[in-house]
Amino acid sequence: MARTAQGWKLIRSGPGAAFRVRFTHAGKRHVLGTGSADRGEAAREAQAIWAEVALGQQRERRVADGTRALDEELVGEWLADVSTTLDPRTVRSYEDYCAATIIPFFERVDAITRERAAAYTRARLAKVLRKTVTKELSCLRGLARWCVEKGYLAALPVIDAPPRKATGQACKARKQKRQPVELLPDDVSAILAALPERSPRRVAGSVYPVRAYFIVAWETGLRPGTLDGLRAPEDYKRGAESLRVRDEIDKARFGRELSLTDAARAALDAICPDEGLLFGRHGGRRHMLREAAERAGLPAEKAALVSPYDFRHARATDLVADGRNMPGAMFLLGHKHASTTSRYVHGSWTLAEKALAAATRIAQPEVAPEALDGAILDPFWITCGHPHESMAQNPLVREPGVEPGRLAAPEPKSGASASSATLAKCAQRIGARIAAVHRGYPCGRTSAARS
Repeated sequence: MARTAQGWKLIRSGPGAAFRVRFTHAGKRHVLGTGSADRGEAAREAQAIWAEVALGQQRERRVADGTRALDEELVGEWLADVSTTLDPRTVRSYEDYCAATIIPFFERVDAITRERAAAYTRARLAKVLRKTVTKELSCLRGLARWCVEKGYLAALPVIDAPPRKATGQACKARKQKRQPVELLPDDVSAILAALPERSPRRVAGSVYPVRAYFIVAWETGLRPGTLDGLRAPEDYKRGAESLRVRDEIDKARFGRELSLTDAARAALDAICPDEGLLFGRHGGRRHMLREAAERAGLPAEKAALVSPYDFRHARATDLVADGRNMPGAMFLLGHKHASTTSRYVHGSWTLAEKALAAATRIAQPEVAPEALDGAILDPFWITCGHPHESMAQNPLVREPGVEPGRLAAPEPKSGASASSATLAKCAQRIGARIAAVHRGYPCGRTSAARS
């Protein structure tokens, strides 16, 4: 429902829930309950509430003993006071948390205690996941701090976080978030080639870039919401070597300058206006992405589900796979903690095959016996006395035709120093250890070596 001529708007958290009226008066935002799920009745109550506030006749709602009630009116006052310090999306989430669970559970301000909050945590863990309860408790802490400032609470209660090992229960009433679609670099290249340069239909009198959007999404790993907010010339201008990400367009408020690849610069230069949004937000991109995925030859079940956010997950996996620079990947993705980046990295059949191939090369070294005759082995190998870590690094164990039991130590030449003789003995011991590993001794020592 759009805002009425009187300046108020009806909102509710979901189907069947009671309506609330939201409006701003004298620079202060109000979100108050109407007590009715019927739109007509709620509209009449909303008009009366708005008139009371506009005329200055509103009174604080109190329960029988005079304690301040925890209701939509108090929550609206709190959010109006703190709205300048919170993201608008956070404000909307807090409104929903309070209306759906916090207000019905606590009912009174003085009921916000450590014991009652612990009971709330246990009750909510039986219905939703731990991370949801953590967000709700963050809302409750903010509300409690404000109540202390206003004198509604005598002291700030301790509100403990959910137990670390608690998982909670997935909410069956909500549609669960799907798993990201696995995209390999070859898949991304094929999709980019199949995408149109620009939208086939005009929006607001003009077409918008499509392929350049996804090229930049892949090359930078930025969130779709961040890409939608990029502007010229504040964030990029033609010929620039870097891209600026402002705090206000980044979900984590992580402003930074990103170095650009040649492909990203070319894509940006091709579509960059003199001023205004580089890409803007257009819902048609998802549909065109799925059509391109189908043309690129992806399986039908993957092509039907792929979304712009999957490019970010795929890029994170590509950046971190094969042991690449984790701090650099974190900076590109806008993560301040490695644990966040790790959640974006997804295993796949292809990566598993690579890992097994690497493990096979380490566990079964191959080297031509003649390559070892008279050769001096890797000093790191000799120093550590353990073949597992250095075997993959030593060029002598990567040639075909291995027979570990035949490793031969070079005979010291006449007049050789004592160190050469010591090196030869070390090589003999190492040859015995490699043969032992292949016979199944976990410690790398044979019974003969122990004797």
